[in-house]
Amino acid sequence: MLKLKRLLIKNHNILRVLVVFAWTLYLSFGFGKIGYSQKFSAGFNAGGGISYVTYSRQEFKDQFDSKMKPVFKGGLSLAIPLTNSFELYSEYNYNLRGRKVQSLENEWVLNEIHHYLEIPIMLNIKRTGEIKKIGPFKHIGPFTWIFGAGPNISYLLGGSGTLETYARTTDYNISFGGKEGDYNYLTLNSVNRWQWGFDIHLGLVSPLANGKELFTSLKFTYGHTHLGSYDGSNMPILGFTDNIAHSYKMLTLSFAYLFHIDLREFYKGKSTKGKKVKAKAIHSGPSKKGNNINKIKKE
Repeated sequence: MLKLKRLLIKNHNILRVLVVFAWTLYLSFGFGKIGYSQKFSAGFNAGGGISYVTYSRQEFKDQFDSKMKPVFKGGLSLAIPLTNSFELYSEYNYNLRGRKVQSLENEWVLNEIHHYLEIPIMLNIKRTGEIKKIGPFKHIGPFTWIFGAGPNISYLLGGSGTLETYARTTDYNISFGGKEGDYNYLTLNSVNRWQWGFDIHLGLVSPLANGKELFTSLKFTYGHTHLGSYDGSNMPILGFTDNIAHSYKMLTLSFAYLFHIDLREFYKGKSTKGKKVKAKAIHSGPSKKGNNINKIKKE
């Protein structure tokens, strides 16, 4: 029993992922109607914005100044309708975000880029309407307005950066251990590579030709998990230590190209597949010749 408890504590992030995916499946196929669960939208998304880090303790806020950095994301999108007014929306992205921190006491600047895999899962509310007027343009639409919120799961793959001091400028890659003797690496100790946050977004779905859709979304991500501890980032060979007891905040504008998929289309015609079908003339009146009406008979 004690071993099981230790295993659960050690793998609590993996358990969180499993809980979120279980919740996703429940919403998709349990709460949704059967007809809705067979129809969904899928496509590709890309976008950009800004990211920065915030410290939870005031003493750290007084020591470090955080600057904004550009962010980029791109990947796959999936929208599963639950009812006429609700849908489950998820993305599976590569996410490039960064942190730029200046120490107000020691006069150094650390500029980093981090590579993440990211899975936001949001419950969307949909409302359809029209825009009556934008400047000289009237009656634009119809459009579907989207408002959604939900958890954000991300996993840190790695990164690189530059450390600027009064004496020198050092370029480095991020290591998670084993490179402490190499000044070309900055080591993150006891880092939280699994990170959790909360997403809230406002979007607009515009119809395109051939039944496709363009989903434009403005999203704010409130990171909850700290990257690490107050002394979790260091370059021992240079005697450098950095505070990574902070979390990410991001604002992104993205565009998703979506196309509709109906699983029921794949099952059409299955009842007659592999069966012989022949036409049989229907006789009418005293005449023994068949008329032009054929009756399909399955054997």
